[in-house]
Amino acid sequence: MEQHPSQLAGAPPLLAHVVTSRYSVRTIMRSKLDGLAKRGFRQLVIAADDGQPVTVPDGATLFDVPIPRNVSPLRDLLALRQIRAIFRRHRPDIVHTRTAKAGLLGRLAARLAGVRIVLHTTHGLPFYDGQARLPFELYKRLERLAARLSDYVFSQNLRDYHRLIQHRVVPPHRTAIEGNGVDLSMVCSVGDATAVERVRAEFGAAAHDVLVVMLARLEPIKRVDRFIDALARVRSPRLKAVVCGEGPELPRVRARAAELNLGGRLLLAGQRNDPWNVLAAADFTCLTSDKEGLPRSVIEGMALGRPAVATDVPGTDEVVVNERTGLLAPAGDADALAAALDRMCQDDALRRTLGEASRRRAAQHFDENAVLDRLEYLYRTLHARQTPDPERITSHHGDEVVLRGLEGTSSAAPDASLRGDAS
Repeated sequence: MEQHPSQLAGAPPLLAHVVTSRYSVRTIMRSKLDGLAKRGFRQLVIAADDGQPVTVPDGATLFDVPIPRNVSPLRDLLALRQIRAIFRRHRPDIVHTRTAKAGLLGRLAARLAGVRIVLHTTHGLPFYDGQARLPFELYKRLERLAARLSDYVFSQNLRDYHRLIQHRVVPPHRTAIEGNGVDLSMVCSVGDATAVERVRAEFGAAAHDVLVVMLARLEPIKRVDRFIDALARVRSPRLKAVVCGEGPELPRVRARAAELNLGGRLLLAGQRNDPWNVLAAADFTCLTSDKEGLPRSVIEGMALGRPAVATDVPGTDEVVVNERTGLLAPAGDADALAAALDRMCQDDALRRTLGEASRRRAAQHFDENAVLDRLEYLYRTLHARQTPDPERITSHHGDEVVLRGLEGTSSAAPDASLRGDAS
């Protein structure tokens, strides 16, 4: 009989998580930190203060290290020294880094501090199709360099898993698909009629309006400009749009929306502390990124029965199954994106059908507890100086991707990463 991860011998190891900013702590890490704390793990969390409040669970300690997002040699060196000092003082058993810059600095600091186990998860590789040749090659070489400092490098999605191997970033036996998930228990605690009406009223959405919501950090890779341009082409007067998030692209997004005279259709709502209530108030979601790991906001919407309109890009295409749980449009085609928004807005029956399928897909493939089971098994096994079973550290969400023929992109992918039916 297969052991549950908690049955592996020994006390849980001390974990150190490194991410670029506290925004990532609030979004991609929050439920993982809570879940690992409930499983008995002590945790260190290292991130740059972004000026917004953040809390960590009991047994976790938060450290503010100003990790610059862009290349800045002096600031990068200072951050590296601070992270190394934290590791030397607290002596974590395992360092697990996420996001590109935090991954490079965190892994180097861990090795310099003598940490025995170093892991990294990419939430969308920094080199990707459509990128200019120079940054593509630069980021690829940096990822190769950083991978040499890692015991394992994980992707969130199947496409990035193939790219890690094809571009010789990491050998197949040192990589797997971590996947992504959300706290499905939240589905039962949000979405009551009063909360939904309150949020829709805040957004100025009447009962007959169809509300589309985008939750995203406003940075270039999210390509919110695509959403803005598509909204200007939408014909249905029922569609109301809300973008929740902040970031460096906000001035450009605001200017473009004003230029296209979208004031009556689009609301830029800023950062929200109640994303689940926002999604419950929506009729569907939208995401127009150039690439993703596995988009959490879309998965959360799916868990609530909200289908998505999105760009057909790596990561997103493994969450949204076109014509089954949402509608995908080519990344560079504003007319196709507008047509998908129009169709989702005007066809109430389509939204209901896709929404129910979305709810089932989220429950089957994107449960955070399944991700936590894999992580707990990985951490405890490595801490015990054993080799983890590849089958038990790999997400099996990629069945729909295989049906679309993407398994042919690499001969190195294990069957387990391609054809499983459960997360």
